[in-house]
Amino acid sequence: TQGDETKVTIRSAPDFAGSTTEIATPQGSPTRPGHALTYTITVTNKGTMTAKNVAVTDVVDTTNLTDIVAGESGVLQGSTITWLLATLAPDTPTKFTFSAKVKVPTDNGTVISNQAEIRSTEIQTPVKTDDPRTTEVGDATKVTVISASDLTGSTKRVRDVNGGAVEPGDTLEYTIAVTNRGDAAAKDVVVTDF
Repeated sequence: TQGDETKVTIRSAPDFAGSTTEIATPQGSPTRPGHALTYTITVTNKGTMTAKNVAVTDVVDTTNLTDIVAGESGVLQGSTITWLLATLAPDTPTKFTFSAKVKVPTDNGTVISNQAEIRSTEIQTPVKTDDPRTTEVGDATKVTVISASDLTGSTKRVRDVNGGAVEPGDTLEYTIAVTNRGDAAAKDVVVTDF
């Protein structure tokens, strides 16, 4: 009606789409058991308002990773790391990191996946991070472990139970020591002696 105020309703919200998890392998490629891994989670708010009470959680693959250390005041409980931010303004990417080592032994071809989840007061359904190396949207960041067993250090020794020089009629004791110097478990091992 004439004389009424003109009102506009502004709708705004945070948007964590495009947040990523990247992985660095300081010891190079391929990734092997015992190698260190560094994960960097970049949380980006592409929305139109500041996100409040932001929680970033990451469930780490503790089956295959050990020596987990969270940076940026992250708290590790069990296999989950949690980072908290009071606010995250639009267009202010914030990074969180953690390091870990691949367990020894780890089977050849093991795929280690990682993906963080982001929530806030405004966004209760978790938003998953993306692997920026792939074209797929919202996929986990993965690394494949290369490993092998190595039984070349195995030995065979003989001992004269009677002591002294070996003579006819002496009893000889043979000891075979099977040693795996590799970084993967040897499976279905068969020892044959001739």
